[in-house]
Amino acid sequence: MAKQQNPIPMALSLPLVLVALLLPAARGSGETPQYTTVHAESDFEVRLYRDTVWMSAPTPDIPSFHVATKLGFHR
Repeated sequence: MAKQQNPIPMALSLPLVLVALLLPAARGSGETPQYTTVHAESDFEVRLYRDTVWMSAPTPDIPSFHVATKLGFHR
């Protein structure tokens, strides 16, 4: 009986397993706002979203969006 060859080299099998395990978790990791469907058609929905809370940080006299983002939110 001939030995079967593995189509995936051993060096690739561990990274492929890790990707296969982590990919579904990465897809659902973002926040999804809660809503109620008010009306649904075949190609759209009318949704009612819950109230949200927004955060802001004043960054006066900063001309660059990048710098303002760094100083305002990445502390």
